[in-house]
Amino acid sequence: MMRHKFLTVCAISLVTYLLLNPRPYSLSYSGIIHDVDPYLVWEFLADFNNMLKLNPTIESFSIMYDKGETRNYWEYGVYYTEHLSNLPFVKNAAHAVYKIYKLEDPSLEFTIESHHRTCFIGEYFCVDSESKFVCKPHGLQSKDTYCLEEVIYECPRLGYLFCHSEVTYQRRTIFKNLIQEFKST
Repeated sequence: MMRHKFLTVCAISLVTYLLLNPRPYSLSYSGIIHDVDPYLVWEFLADFNNMLKLNPTIESFSIMYDKGETRNYWEYGVYYTEHLSNLPFVKNAAHAVYKIYKLEDPSLEFTIESHHRTCFIGEYFCVDSESKFVCKPHGLQSKDTYCLEEVIYECPRLGYLFCHSEVTYQRRTIFKNLIQEFKST
């Protein structure tokens, strides 16, 4: 009887661990911004102040450090708070590091890489995510900008659909607002 209880507790513990332990998922999102130079899009995205315009879930932020050797590479750390789009009463806080750089000819890729550690219950329930956002010319003679964001995010298996919905909402909203920002200039 004692062995049966022990095996039951072990099985429940294993299932709980598998359902709640975060695992990585990935998502890519792309779009074209017409009649705008990739450098201007990259420069706009690199300034975290503009994230308040692009991502309505962000509530506040503080730049923790800022360093850079040249206009071709710089890095900064940011602490920000946000709410979930699907459950606005659920808040979280994140520490992120942004690395902004451009690759010279022939690719002319303007890149923003970021790593985020997002925590929901103090510092106890935290997940990591990484993003690589590339802006580059679209076509040979075009003045359009092709943007590609690749995101790797952690989420417990149990919450996959919710996490996927949240990440997708933020990507769509950021792209929609980015296009709108450059239409109005």
